[in-house]
Order: sequence, then structure tokens, then C-alpha cells
Amino acid sequence: MPKRTEIVTFLDNYLKIAEIQDNSLNGLQVEGRDNIKKIAFAVDACQYVFEKAQSLGADMIIVHHGLFWKDTDPKIAGITKKRIKTLLESDISLYSAHLPLDLHPEVGNNACMAKLLNLKDLEPFGSYHEVNCGCYGKLSRDCSRDSFLKLVEQKIAKIKIKHLFGKKRIKTVGIVSGGGAFAVNEINKHNIDILISGEQQHMYYNPTKEQGANAIYLGHYDTETFGVKALKNPLKKKFKTIDTFFIDNPTGL
Repeated sequence: MPKRTEIVTFLDNYLKIAEIQDNSLNGLQVEGRDNIKKIAFAVDACQYVFEKAQSLGADMIIVHHGLFWKDTDPKIAGITKKRIKTLLESDISLYSAHLPLDLHPEVGNNACMAKLLNLKDLEPFGSYHEVNCGCYGKLSRDCSRDSFLKLVEQKIAKIKIKHLFGKKRIKTVGIVSGGGAFAVNEINKHNIDILISGEQQHMYYNPTKEQGANAIYLGHYDTETFGVKALKNPLKKKFKTIDTFFIDNPTGL
């Protein structure tokens, strides 16, 4: 049975936690038991996920959005107290990987979506806190915009919001999961025909329109399940005895 320290070291190295600047305090956030047999994966660190993991006998939880961020109140009170109490009483570890799990070339949210669309020649894209957290690439052949939208809904998720002010033929696609609407500002720089992101923001509507660009939004949550799910594979390959499961807790946003 692998040790917690072995799994944390593997994750830190595999995801390059120390190398990526982020507002999230990535890595091990709450320390639990030494021996790890079962790991739960989820998008968000929240009470529902913690209680579900507890009921299913998890020794560790790995999430995309953790409990601790550089700009949050550090006091252990209110819902934060309740959440941490649940973890400590159950001796469950919590590990978080935010930007490292967005931009990873193999298990990152954006790389996974690019693979589902069979994009080629991927390049970094979407500068956030001086880190390119997304990617862009090319379809094997261009297609109509309507056909592309159908492909996205077939392969990734239902489109919640469409801002279609640009080309009606699609070849180059940019992807920034979660709150990636800011990447609209880089569309023309890279000659991107359409942006796929999660959460639309009001402030980027008019820049999209005035640039004559295309952007579609699939929901923050729905674009960020891919990384935590994909991370199960290298972990199971490295630590063959562990069991893993995903806790789905969609927000509709």
C-alpha cells in the first residue's frame, strides 16, 4: 500500500507544482493518514465532496479547486472550519492542483479537450498571471461553424452561451477551461477562429463582438472535469494497488 508522502511527491513532480505560479496554494493542503488505498477525485473542495468521499472510504481527495488561495481569509471559521473538521475527523488528505491541472500537456483540462477534438500542432495560449494556461491548435481540415458547434457538443459538453461574430469556417481553435473568457483578447494575435471556454464574463462580450470573433462557453464546471479524471491514469499506473473514483458535483455554471 503506497504512502501518502509517495503519492504527494509523485503528484508534485508530475504536475510541476513548484514551477507554476498560481493564486491557488497547490499541493497537499490537509494531511491525513499515512497509508493510501482509495483516492477520490473531484472538481471542487466542498462539504458535499468531503462527505461523499468519507462515506465511500477515501483516504485522499484530489481536487482542481482547493480550500486555500493566496487572496482568501486564512481564518479557520464558518464553512471552512466545518470542511476541515470533516477531513481531520476522517483522517482524509486533501490535494489541490489548479493551474498545473489546466495546462498539463497530458492530463490538463485543455489538452484533454483538444484531444477530444483531435486538434494538431498545439501551442500555449491564454495568459493568466503570466502563465499560459490554455492551448490552441488546428483541426485536420476546416469545417463550417455550425458543424464545429455540433462536434463540440458531441465530444465535450453542451454549449451554454454563443458569441458568434466571426468566421463561418473554422480551422484554428483556442481552448481555455474554466474562467477563460479573458483569452478573447488573444484571439487575433494567434489567428484563432473560435475560442472555447467555460465561464463567460460580461466585460468580454463587446471586445469579442468588436473584433469580429467567435467564442463559445460550455460552463466552468463542465470544462474542468477532464483533468481530475485523466489524472487517475498516471496515478494508477504508478501505484497499481490504489482504487480511484470520481465524485460528480455539477454546479450548472
